[in-house]
Amino acid sequence: MLLKKLGVRRFHLYGQSYGGILAFEYMKSVATATTNNEDDAKCLSAILSSAPSNVAQVEGEFVRLLDELKTTHSKDDGEE
Repeated sequence: MLLKKLGVRRFHLYGQSYGGILAFEYMKSVATATTNNEDDAKCLSAILSSAPSNVAQVEGEFVRLLDELKTTHSKDDGEE
């Protein structure tokens, strides 16, 4: 793990926007880990700023916008 390689023993975690999703997933994986090694880095606190509360909704909107962009691009190609 990167934290161990860098020699980080304790840290505060901050996730902004999509980074908030990543921070939440990291904290979830730590909480559900089956091993608890004393040498592992310890997260002292976590702040999620402007992080979406519904990841499925964000993914759905991303797909919708991507499809819209592809449709718009296809129409532009046909007009040339």
